[in-house]
Amino acid sequence: MNLDYMQTLLALVRLGSFSAVAKESGMTQPAISFQIQKIEQTLNVRLLNRSSRKVSLTDAGKRVLKYAEIADIEYQKLLRDLEILREELVGELSIASSSTPGEYIVPALLGKFINEHPAITSSVEVMDSQTVLEGVSNGTYEIGFCGSVPPKNKDLKYFKVGSDRIKLIVSPDHPFAKMNSITYSMLENEPMITRDVSSGTRQSLERMIKQAGFDPALMNNRITLGSARSQITAVASGSGSAFVSSYALADSRACGNIKTVKISDLNLVRDFYCVYLDDSVNSRILREFIDFVKDSSTSE
Repeated sequence: MNLDYMQTLLALVRLGSFSAVAKESGMTQPAISFQIQKIEQTLNVRLLNRSSRKVSLTDAGKRVLKYAEIADIEYQKLLRDLEILREELVGELSIASSSTPGEYIVPALLGKFINEHPAITSSVEVMDSQTVLEGVSNGTYEIGFCGSVPPKNKDLKYFKVGSDRIKLIVSPDHPFAKMNSITYSMLENEPMITRDVSSGTRQSLERMIKQAGFDPALMNNRITLGSARSQITAVASGSGSAFVSSYALADSRACGNIKTVKISDLNLVRDFYCVYLDDSVNSRILREFIDFVKDSSTSE
């Protein structure tokens, strides 16, 4: 059955005359009559009472009209469904992230985004913050998440996606564990278990210590490890003290074997950032993901 002919029948009933349909559609009246006749020939029925001056449907015509109305509704639904399919995001996102946002922020964001756009796939590689910035800057990754602000000479855009408090942890039998708080000067020569120098956590920590007017070198960096979880394990074994992310502490099974210590003259709150090359936001997937992350970060 020709849907265009059915549309003509609907218009004829709605407007009430061949001339009105011709005026609205731009077709000639003979073309309109031809389409109505083709429906009649296909179905072997008469649709119109030809004896009436006004458009008047036969009983068969009324039944065909109901079919045409249903067909039109379904056809419009089909058009909307196809439009949604054309708009569906399809492709892959390559993401770089430093360890803390890579473990605690990015998975939730990415999971929600892919739930909304199931045709998207993504890969997330976890590395230190400096490597994230380099990888996004040279185009290896489309977008990155880290705890370091891009240097001014890098052509990177960034925005805040969350915050984190860095906390000092010690073993339960450490003298600090029994104190309500300490001052930064009390950490002089304290054996510390640190992250590597390219870690966003360590860079943020040293920057905040300097901003507070203190010297990060006051502490004795005894062991350098590659993750917050390994720091927590080392502290629990009595190897030293460490500054770690509150995200890692909330997730750690070893927290029963460590104590957090408040430092009264330091406010160790750092931010996490989403970074991307401004001139690389030409793919629809990346643009939509950036907008999604911005909206999610604003709503929290």
